[in-house]
This record gives sequence, structure tokens and C-alpha cells, in this order.
Amino acid sequence: MHPPFYNQIQLLIVGFMFLMFLTSVVKPAHALFGYMILMIFRPMNVYPFLGAMRIELIICLCIAVLILVKQRTAFASPNYHPINKALIIFFSIAFLSVIQAFSISHSWDFFYNHYFNMLVFFIMIVCLSDDVKDVKWLIYAYLVMVAWLTYLPIFNHITGFGKMRGDVLQSVGETFGVHSHVAQANLMSQTISFAYFMFFGEKNKIIKAVLIFFIVLYVVAIVVSGSRGGFLGLVILAGIFFYKAKRKLLSVVVLVCLVVVTMGLNPSYLNWMSTILEFGGGDISAHSRIDGLRNGIEMCIRRPILGVGVGCFSLARKEWFGWGIWAHNLYGEVFGEVGLVGAASWFFLIYLCFKEIKKIRHFVDQNPMANQIYKYIADACWATLIVRLLLGMTTHCMYVYIWYFIASILIVTSKSLEKEFPNFALKKQSA
Repeated sequence: MHPPFYNQIQLLIVGFMFLMFLTSVVKPAHALFGYMILMIFRPMNVYPFLGAMRIELIICLCIAVLILVKQRTAFASPNYHPINKALIIFFSIAFLSVIQAFSISHSWDFFYNHYFNMLVFFIMIVCLSDDVKDVKWLIYAYLVMVAWLTYLPIFNHITGFGKMRGDVLQSVGETFGVHSHVAQANLMSQTISFAYFMFFGEKNKIIKAVLIFFIVLYVVAIVVSGSRGGFLGLVILAGIFFYKAKRKLLSVVVLVCLVVVTMGLNPSYLNWMSTILEFGGGDISAHSRIDGLRNGIEMCIRRPILGVGVGCFSLARKEWFGWGIWAHNLYGEVFGEVGLVGAASWFFLIYLCFKEIKKIRHFVDQNPMANQIYKYIADACWATLIVRLLLGMTTHCMYVYIWYFIASILIVTSKSLEKEFPNFALKKQSA
């Protein structure tokens, strides 16, 4: 059973997606909004005929032509920015892992369906975004789509639909990022930081109110998911926001209010979350996270250079360790699937993202004339990276878009800063 107007709104979203692609001929950044909908909403899951048409491949080819026609390919060059080079190196290594993978056909399908899309998404953002305004509205498009994905899970919880886990009802959605309780909680956890910091960077009071409403939706969606990893994400976010807050007392009051709301949604929720303290020695779900790390390291020992190949963790695990399940651990996944060379390149990419964040922050702090939105975007990326890296012990996520989304918007933010302030050296200024 779907909530009111659910199917009609989905149809409107798909229509808006195609409208954005059509108008991108005039305003190239519109293609980013359309592809954001495609990636997060995944209309192919709702309307299978779009998948049969290979609509995503067609759109990618059209946008590639748009980038060529608009002569924007230079922004994707490895020499344009260190993050570009690091990302291309990582994706090249990921591709090489396919050639020697545990199952070449399986690994190739996984690379094509996941990693290739991430590379295309990265190139789109870097090439089609002109300045920080495009980044700002792209982030808002992201926040709106994630807010929409909270609709069905919250409705399901209100109507009592879901899966019981102990005394907790786990309610999820049906598309992409909300199809499981872990995916739903992770999606919301990584999105809260963007809404939170954009709130401080936004001057329009109506948009500020909407952002607060979105944050509430994201928190509620985490609670109704019943995910312990999601609760851990909320704890991490609370610590980050308290650390960054200028009004510490107010942040504590807000936190207490959120706890009260949580208890109201499900009095047994915090009791279930307390089992996190048994991590590694509790139920099989918790213990599997540690096993995922250990098995990934063992895979790396057997295949140290390029690992078992992207997407082949579960296949290798079943063959070698008798348990055909995903890693449920980012670090086990990285070392197991792409080996030492791939792990080094991936972590170097994340390091460069943190370095770029520091550079942007430093410049804005030292230049009173600089728009503070630059710093808030950097702060949002910083907080999201920390949350996802810490939650990496509970989930496999090397191929999800958030890493490459952050990398690309950092490049565009820096590009915009350099346009506005020539003394902001995109390539040479040290962090």
C-alpha cells in the first residue's frame, strides 16, 4: 500500500528529470539535476521499461556529447586538479582488478553497473558546473530527492508495515537507497550534514525552514529504519555538530529534543540500539562486520596487488571461507576487492578531499570578502566524509556515489573561488 499521491509524484519526478535533460542544451548544469534524480531515485526500478531501454546509457552518451559540444572536457583532465588525477588512477586500478578478478564476467558487470556510473557522474559535475551557485543548487536537488525518499518509509512505519527486529519495527522504502534498513540509514546519515551546514550558509528564511524540516525527516527515517549503524551515525553527527557549534548549550537542547522524539516513535528503540555496545561479540549481524574486515585482509594476503576484483567479495568469500555474503565493512571491502594498490589509491583520493577542504576553509577564514557559503560546503563535505568513514566499519560502500560526489563538488568549489579570487591558486596553494 502506497501513501497518498505517491505514484503521481513519482511520475512527476520522472517527467521533471527528462525536462532537466532537455533544457540542459541551454543551461548545461540542468543535466546534473536530471542525473541526480536518475542516480538517487532510480526510475528504472519503478518503471522497468526504462531499464529495458537502457535509458541510463543513452542519457550518459547524450551528456557526453553535450560536454564535447560545450568544449568543457578540459575540466576533467588529470592535470586540471590533483583530485582528478587521483580519481582516474583509482578507477583505472579498479578496472585492472576486473581483468584478473575471481570472476571476470561478474566483476565486469559490477564495474559497468556501479563504478562506471560514478566516473560519469564525477565528470558531469566537474565539467558542467560553472560556479558555487551550481554546486549549491545541486546540493539542494540532492536534499530534495532524499527528503522524498523518506515519504514511504515513514508512512510504512505509521501504518505498522515493516519487519520486526526484537521490539523494533524496521520500516523501509522500495527504491534504491531506501530498499533496506542499512541503506536507508546510511543515506540519511550522509545527507544530514549537507542540510545542517547549508542552513547556516543560507540567507533565505523560507529555505532555512525547509532545511530544518528536511533534517527532521532524515532523522525520523533513520529511527524508523531500526538500523544500529544509523543510530551510530546520529551519535557521530551529534558529536560533530557539537564540536562545530558556536552555541553549545543550544546544541545540547536540540539533541535532548531529538532523543525525546526518538523515544516517542518507538520506546524500545534505544534499548535495541544499546546492543551496539556488544559489537563484535553480539548477534551475527554485528559480528559479521568484524568478519568482513578479517576476510578482506585475508583476501588481500592471497591476492595482494589487485585483490579479488571489484564486486567479487561475496564470491571469493563463499569459495574460500564458506560464507557467500558481502563484506559489510568498507575496509575489508577495499583491501579484499582491489588489493594494496587499489586501497592506496582510494585512500589517497580521500586524503586529497580532506586536503582540499582544509585549503578552502583556510582561504575563506583569511579573506573576509569571501562568501561564507564556500566554507559551509567544505564543512558539509568534511562532516559527511567523517561519518561515512566511521560507519565504514558497519557497511560496504566503496562504490556508492557520495565519495565521488564530494570529490567533484570540492573541485568546482575551488574553481569558483579561483574565479572570484585569483590569488586562490587552484593547483599550487598549500593547505
